[in-house]
Amino acid sequence: MSKWKGPARLAFLVAAVLAVAEGNPRVSHAQQSAAARQYDFDIPSTPIAKAVNDIARIAGLAVVYRENNPIAGVGRPVKGRMSPEQALAQLLSGTGVQYQFSNATTVAIFAASGSEAASGDTILAPITLKRGRLRWDGGGDGVYETPGSVAFISEEQIDRYRGTAPADMLKNTAGVLSGESRNSGSLDVNIRGMQGQGRVPVTVDGTINSTSVYRGYQGVGNRTFVDPDFIGGVNIEKGASSGPAGAGAIGGLVEMRTINADDIVKDGNIFGLRIKGDAAGNTTSYGKGTQRSMLQPNNGILTDIERPDFLDTTAGSGSIVGAMKTEYLDLLAGYSRRRFGNYHAGSNGDDAPQETSAPASCSVTPADCAPYVGWYTPGITRYLPGEEVLNTSENTESSMGKATVHLDDHEIEFNASRYRSEYGETYPQNIQPGIDTIYAQSLSNVDLKRYGVRYHYDPESELVDLRASVWKTDLVEQTPISGGYLGDVKWVKTTGADISNISRFATSFGDLSFQYGGAYLEEATGPEEEIWNGIPSREGERTEKSLFIRANWKPLDWLALDGGLRYQSYEIADLSQFYGQSQRDGTTDGFNLGVTVEPFQGISVFGRYFDASRLPSLMEGTRGFLLSADPGLGPETAHNFELGVNVNRQGLLTSDDRLGVKLAYFHNDIHDYISRRYNTSTFSMRIYNIDRAKFEGLELSAHYETGTFTADLSANYYTNVEFCRTADTCVDSSLAADYATNQVPPEYSLVATLSKSFFDEKLTVSGRISHIGPRAADAETPGGGGSSFIRAMPWNPYTLIDVFASYKVGDHMTLDLGIENLTDVYYIEPLSFGLVPSPGRTFKLGLTATF
Repeated sequence: MSKWKGPARLAFLVAAVLAVAEGNPRVSHAQQSAAARQYDFDIPSTPIAKAVNDIARIAGLAVVYRENNPIAGVGRPVKGRMSPEQALAQLLSGTGVQYQFSNATTVAIFAASGSEAASGDTILAPITLKRGRLRWDGGGDGVYETPGSVAFISEEQIDRYRGTAPADMLKNTAGVLSGESRNSGSLDVNIRGMQGQGRVPVTVDGTINSTSVYRGYQGVGNRTFVDPDFIGGVNIEKGASSGPAGAGAIGGLVEMRTINADDIVKDGNIFGLRIKGDAAGNTTSYGKGTQRSMLQPNNGILTDIERPDFLDTTAGSGSIVGAMKTEYLDLLAGYSRRRFGNYHAGSNGDDAPQETSAPASCSVTPADCAPYVGWYTPGITRYLPGEEVLNTSENTESSMGKATVHLDDHEIEFNASRYRSEYGETYPQNIQPGIDTIYAQSLSNVDLKRYGVRYHYDPESELVDLRASVWKTDLVEQTPISGGYLGDVKWVKTTGADISNISRFATSFGDLSFQYGGAYLEEATGPEEEIWNGIPSREGERTEKSLFIRANWKPLDWLALDGGLRYQSYEIADLSQFYGQSQRDGTTDGFNLGVTVEPFQGISVFGRYFDASRLPSLMEGTRGFLLSADPGLGPETAHNFELGVNVNRQGLLTSDDRLGVKLAYFHNDIHDYISRRYNTSTFSMRIYNIDRAKFEGLELSAHYETGTFTADLSANYYTNVEFCRTADTCVDSSLAADYATNQVPPEYSLVATLSKSFFDEKLTVSGRISHIGPRAADAETPGGGGSSFIRAMPWNPYTLIDVFASYKVGDHMTLDLGIENLTDVYYIEPLSFGLVPSPGRTFKLGLTATF
C-alpha cells in the first residue's frame, strides 16, 4: 500500500496548488457556492475531528486532513442555519485549526504550525472522503437531540456485544426486543409490543428481506436475515414513522446499513483490508452430541451431561473485507463464515430441573432404575442445567459487494449480497409444556440474494436534495414441520422503489423545509416446485403504493413545529391452488403533528401525535391451512401519542464531560388491530379486526461520558397493555388464538453498561448488567381445539451479567475477550414460541486486523 502514497500525494498536491492559486475563478466560485448553501446545524462542543465529520455528513462534504499533524482539541458549539463555511468558521474559532475549500464539496482541515499560521500556506494530505450523502443519515450524536424516541447502534457496539445470535445486537436498546431469537437464526423485531406483519419493517441498505414463516398453532414468525459482520450501524425509530420508509411502520422502523469503504480504508489511504476472526465456547458440534433431550419421561437421566470446558473454543466465525476509496469511485467486497454448534444452557437458577433422589418405586423394582445415573424434578423446560440445547446450531456463509460513484453533485451506489444458512430450530409444537422429549430435527436452510441501486443528487440549489432507490430480494427457504421433518421449499420475491426530495426555504417567519415523495412495494410467495406437496402454505402477490409529505418549521430559536400526510393503497391476489383464488384491495391515509420547545440550552421538550395505518399483509390477506381472512378485513390505524424530554449537556461535573438523557411517555392505541380467532364449530381460524390494542409506558435512555469513562442506561416500563375485541370488552391480557400472545413484552426491563479505557486507550474494559421482568399482560386461555392454539410460553424474571475487554495490539490489530452470562444463569428469553433455554456462560475470543 505504501507504493501508492507517493504518487497519490504528489497528484493531490498538484491539484491542490492549482485549486488554491490566487485569482483562480474556479476556487472563487467554489468558495462562493459553499458559502451560499444553508443547512441546519446543532453540534455541541465536541472534539474537533468528530465535529468536522458531523458538518461533512450534514452538508455532503469531502474532508481533507493533513496526515502528519493530527487534529486535536475541542471545537466551539455550532447551532443554527448557516453555510458549511460559516459552520466551520464558528467551530474552529480560536482553536488554531484552519480550513480551506478547494471546490464546492471538498474542504481541507489542518492544524497549522506557527510559521504556517503566519504565512497562511496550506500543505494538504491525501483525500479522506467523509461524504454525508448515501452513507448514513443517522448516528449516535443526534439521539439526545431528536424530538422523538430514536436509538442508534454503532458498529463498535455490534462488535462488542455480538452475542450468540444476530438478535443480540438489540439488547442494549430500551423497548426493543426480538422474537424467537434462540430458535430462528434471524431478527423478528418487537418495538413497544408491536411485532410482525410489517408493523416494524427492518431494512438493510433500504431493502426489505423479511419473510413470514408458519410455526403451526403457535403462530407466524416474521424473519429478517443479516450477518452482523457486515452491519455498520443501526438506526431505530420507535412508534410510527413519517419518513420515506414509514409506510405501515406503526410500531417502529429499524434501518440497518452495511459497511462501506469509509469503514475499511484508513484516512489518507486508497486501499484497506479488514480481517476478523472469532472463537467461542459452550457449544457442541451439530450431530456429535445427544440426539434427544436427556431427561426421561420418568425424570431420570441415563448418562452424565457432557459440557465443554469453559475455555474450550468449539465454535467461531471469520470474515474478510477489502475496499478501495478514491475521489470518484469506492469499491468494497467481503466474505463471511459463521459456524456454531448447539449451545449449552446455564446451570444456575430455579427455572432448571433440580436434582432429587430416586422415586420410591425404585426400592420396589431396583432393576428398572439401574440404568439411570441421576434424577431430577421437572423445570420450566425439559432441558437439564448445562445440557446441550438441541436445534440451536448455525452454519452461515455470506458475501457482499458495493460500488459507489461520485460525480460532482451526483452519487450512485450499486450493492449486492448473498446470505446462505443452515440453522437449527425446534418446531414450536414439539417443545411446549408437557412435552416429555425433544429430538434433533432436520436443519432449516435459507438462501437470500439482495440487489440494490441508490442515487443521490444534491446540487447547490436549496430546493433540491433528491434521493431514489430500486431494489430486489430473492429468498428461498425450507423449515421443519411437525415431527421435525423438513417441509416444502418456499420462495419469496420482493421488489421495491422509492424517491424523495427535500426543499428548504429561509423566510422572514423562520426556516421552513419540506420532504416529499413516494414508494412502491411488490411481494410474492409460493412453492419452489410449483405445487405444495405437504400442507399447502400461502401463495399470492401483493403490491403497496404510498405518497407522503412532511414539513418542519422553526419560527423561533426555541420553537419547532412539524407535520405530515401519507396516502397508501394496496392490492392482494390470493393465488392458492387448493383454496381458490381471490382479490382484495383498499386505501387509507394518515397524518402526524409535532412540537418541540427548547426552554434552555441543551434541554428540549417534545410532543408527537401520529394517525398512521398498516394495510393487511400478504400472509393476512391470503388463505393458508385452516386459516382465512375475514371478507371485511381492513387496515390497522395507530393513534400514537408521545411526550418526552431530551437533555444534552456538556461540562456538568468536569470541563469535558457530557450527559445525554431521553425520557418519554408513549401511548399507542391501535384501532382495528388485526387479530386471529378460532371457530370451534367449523374447526377453522379467521383473521379479523378487533376493536383495538393498547400499549402504554415509560422509556428511558441515558449516556454519560467523561474522559475515557462511559456509562449507558436503558429502561422500559409498561403501565398498561390491553386487547379489546369490542370497545366494551377490553382485557389486560392477550386474546386466545391470537398471534400477539407470544408478542407481549416484559412489564419492565433494565440494562446498564459501564466502560473505561486505560493505557492511552489501548485497553478498554466494560461490563453490562441486564434485568428482565415478567410478562406485561396475562394470556387468555385457549377456547378449545385438538391442541392449544397459541399457548403462552412462560418465562420468569432474570438478571444477566456480561463482561468484555478489548486491547489494541499495535496500530493494526485488536484483541477482544468476552464472557457472556457470567453467572451461568438458566433462563428463557421473552417472545419465544417454544420452551428453549438460552445460552449459559460463554467465553469468546476475537481478533481484528486492519491494513
